[in-house]
Amino acid sequence: MPPECHVRPARMEEVDQLCAFQVAMAWESEGMRLDPDTVRRGIQTFLQMPDHGVYYVITAEDKAVGCAMVQYEWSDWRAKRVLWLHSVYVVPQFRRNGCFRTFYAFLQNKVQSTPDLAGIRLYVDRKNTQAEATYRRLGMTDEHYKLFESMKSEG
Repeated sequence: MPPECHVRPARMEEVDQLCAFQVAMAWESEGMRLDPDTVRRGIQTFLQMPDHGVYYVITAEDKAVGCAMVQYEWSDWRAKRVLWLHSVYVVPQFRRNGCFRTFYAFLQNKVQSTPDLAGIRLYVDRKNTQAEATYRRLGMTDEHYKLFESMKSEG
């Protein structure tokens, strides 16, 4: 029987665990090596900016087994906020056990019960076909927008 998963806001004392999750996620999904000190600083800064969003922890068996960052985007077309889902990670042994599904249901419930929320968006690396399949199974689509970016090179 799969473990029961729960969702709660992250706490500042969990920054090291969140950092480890993000470093692992970047390597697994994109083959990218992240600098842990930079990631730690990024997570700490985000946790101190509640107007920008919330970092969540997914727990099972009384331990952190995943996380996700939710940022707020204002939609002038809808006069509501859109939740942007970032930095999703679930440790391998808890994947395919409903932990992400629990988190997504938590967000969906938040959107349905909060009048000033319009929906949920996320982006996924094109090579991460397993994540794409998970999002499709949950009813998300990729048929409306493409993501373009221009990122400053670090270096």
